[in-house]
Amino acid sequence: MQPGTMPRPTAEDLAAFDALLPDHPEVTRRPMFGNAAGFARGQMFLCLFGSAIAVRLDEAGRTELLTHAGAEPFVPIEGRAMKEYVVLPPAWPDDLCAVWVDRSLAYALSLPAKPAKGAKAAPVKAERVKAEKVKAEKAADKSKPAKAAKSGSSKGTRGRG
Repeated sequence: MQPGTMPRPTAEDLAAFDALLPDHPEVTRRPMFGNAAGFARGQMFLCLFGSAIAVRLDEAGRTELLTHAGAEPFVPIEGRAMKEYVVLPPAWPDDLCAVWVDRSLAYALSLPAKPAKGAKAAPVKAERVKAEKVKAEKAADKSKPAKAAKSGSSKGTRGRG
């Protein structure tokens, strides 16, 4: 792989990933850097990176999975491991991989749900738009010429005359 490029899955890799993705009401499949990922309540628990399939596990699960030949920490960028993810051994049959995918899903469902990005970003955008509007109004006020005061109509002199 060339530096700065992401591996691309083949149609067979995508089919294998889709076959492992649990049929669960809280599970969604999303594209991720030209690959695919499985999410449960906003938490990624399964990812396809080229032909590698990685699962997210608690510490005990990671320790156990890493004892199997072919399993390895998930390092999508050299020197930057995703600490909770382990790549499933490529030689494993689908039924054995499915056991670990189910454990990964259970772990993801035990984590707090992440808010949807749109819901999280909306208040920030609204605040930014409001701040820009206030800034524009202040700039417009500064560019307007000051009104000259009319003689005899200043405050405090009404009715004294």
